[in-house]
Amino acid sequence: MGNNFEKEIAEIRKGIELAKRLREQALARKELLENQLQEIENEIRRLGVEPERLEEELARLEKEIARAIAEARELIPWDLIEKYSAGGNERRGRED
Repeated sequence: MGNNFEKEIAEIRKGIELAKRLREQALARKELLENQLQEIENEIRRLGVEPERLEEELARLEKEIARAIAEARELIPWDLIEKYSAGGNERRGRED
């Protein structure tokens, strides 16, 4: 009967050691990820944006890009390109 307890205790000790190792690995991974997060946040700040406002800034930049693309399209003389090109193929792929 005592033998069964010894086996169970040994198994529990083994489980505790494995759990300790897993915890240490998790803590090391957490530290690594926290350092990476800090580096990313520092880079975002270096670019002139607070990390909390990143989504807002990305939305603003997307609008600015869309506006610039629309403006560039307006400056291209599509009518002349169609008139003087072979069949107007250069206009393909253009979004109206």
